[in-house]
Amino acid sequence: MKLILPMDVSRRLVLLGEARQLLVCSDYDGTLAPISARPELVQMLPGARELLHGLAQLPHTRVAIVSGRAREDLCAQVGLNQPVLLVGSHGAEFPGRLTAYGEADRQQQLDALAAALRRLCAASPGAWVERKPFGLAVHVREAGPEDAARVIAAVRASFASVPGVKLTDGKAVIELSLSRAGKGDAIRRLREETEGSPQVLYLGDDVTDEAAFAELGPADLGIKVGAGATVASHRVATEHAALAALGLLWRRRSARLSSGAAAARHRSLDA
Repeated sequence: MKLILPMDVSRRLVLLGEARQLLVCSDYDGTLAPISARPELVQMLPGARELLHGLAQLPHTRVAIVSGRAREDLCAQVGLNQPVLLVGSHGAEFPGRLTAYGEADRQQQLDALAAALRRLCAASPGAWVERKPFGLAVHVREAGPEDAARVIAAVRASFASVPGVKLTDGKAVIELSLSRAGKGDAIRRLREETEGSPQVLYLGDDVTDEAAFAELGPADLGIKVGAGATVASHRVATEHAALAALGLLWRRRSARLSSGAAAARHRSLDA
């Protein structure tokens, strides 16, 4: 069944397809792929890879996935590389570049944090700790509601004031990071590194995506996927609707660029 997008979203996507320069950014889990109980079980929606690659091949169009996952994990999950950019660790891991931090110091501090978090989770079945290049994530999706709430509260109480550690809440997860980078920083960097002051589309579903939405201006478009408070200007209900939005943008931009190329050829022949 063909998904019908909200009219306001469709109108903005049609306009965005006309942009002279366009930067298309999306979260991964909960946006391009439905969330699963375990991160390794997540499956990208059928057709999403081809659609993102198709957008990235269009002239004056840059495409990036901005995820809280470690970049190595993100690469393995999505099976995409250039021209699609993969940004991991909430913006700390760009292709070929990491946010500066002493490697030995970072690993030593992560070891200590991981040990403390595992002790904290030990008495709560379903709560577990994931190691990342710049931090750790405490997952509680598989824990009971009371255990999940207790673990999240204990992590916040124990580590909120630790110097150099940034806490970020997500959906059934709380992350501790040694990097100050966030998805808002990633959007700023991607915009700065894209020629021609691009207009930006950002799609995301999680609390961590709010920093990216906050970076958008009136000419940009932020689309929140699913329920929850947001500063995004627009919303769609599901991951499938997010994919439909990208499909509409691809069709509109492809048609616009094709007609522009044809007009340019006609002008050169008439000259």
